[in-house]
Amino acid sequence: MTFQKIKSGIAPFDNLFQGLYLGRPTLLSGKRRSGTGTLALRFLSHVLKIGEKILLFTEESPDHVALETHGLGTDIPEAIQNGQLCIVPYDRPLPLLPFPEALDELRGMVTGSHYSFVVFDTVIPWLAVPADRLAERLDAFFGTLGETSVTSLLVLRHPVSPLARRLSDEIAERCAICLETTRGIGNSPSLNVTKYMGAPPEKCPAAIQLAPDAPSPSPLLASPQGGLNLQELRQVARPVNGGVPSYLPPASGFHAAPAAASGFSAAPAAA
Repeated sequence: MTFQKIKSGIAPFDNLFQGLYLGRPTLLSGKRRSGTGTLALRFLSHVLKIGEKILLFTEESPDHVALETHGLGTDIPEAIQNGQLCIVPYDRPLPLLPFPEALDELRGMVTGSHYSFVVFDTVIPWLAVPADRLAERLDAFFGTLGETSVTSLLVLRHPVSPLARRLSDEIAERCAICLETTRGIGNSPSLNVTKYMGAPPEKCPAAIQLAPDAPSPSPLLASPQGGLNLQELRQVARPVNGGVPSYLPPASGFHAAPAAASGFSAAPAAA
C-alpha cells in the first residue's frame, strides 16, 4: 500500500521526509514564540499556491493573516474571493465549541465546499473539555477528520497543566506526524520531528534547523500584494465568514471553556 504525501512548504523537512501524509492529521506544537504559528502560515501559503482549497480556524482576523503571509507571496483577498480559502476567526476568549453540532458543521463545510485541507490554529476550542469527557471528544473529533479524509494541521501551544499535558499526549497518539518547534542557541528556530509513522528508525526523532525568521513586513513600510487596503479585505472576508449560518454557529452559540479545561499557554497565531 502506498500512502500519498504532500509537501509542507518547509524545505528542510520535505527533503528529509518528503512531506506530510495526505488525509491524515499532523500535530504542530511548541512554546510561546517558538514559531508554531509562523510555520502553520507557511503551510497554508504553500497549499494555496499549489491550488488546493483550505479552511483556517484561527484566533486572528483575516487582515492579520494577510499581513503575515503577503511576504510569502500569498494573495489572501484573492484566495477568499475565489473560494479557495475560508478564514473562520474564533471568538475571544477562546470558545468551547458545542458538540455534536460543531462537528456536523465542520463536516458540512469540508464536504459541501470541497476543502481538502484544514488548519486549526489553535485546536484547543475543539477539544478542551473536563477530563471525564476527553476521550469521547477526541474520538468524535478525529472520527470526523477521518470520515472527511481531510488533511489537517493541528496547532497546539505548550501545555502548562496536568490536564493540558494529557490532552497533548492524547492528540499526539492520534496523529501520524508530530512536530515541535523550539528555539536554540542564538534564538535560532528548529523543528523537532518527534513522530513520523512509517519512517525508518534512523530518521526519527530528528532535529531540523530552520532558516532564521524573516522580519515581519510592516504595514507602514510595505503593503500586501496588489496594494491591498485592509478595510477592503474586511469587506471581502465578512460575507464569507458571516454568510454561512448553515455551517457555522453564530457567536452567541459559543460558550467559554470550563476552568478545568484550561492550562495551555496562550500565544499569537503567528508567534
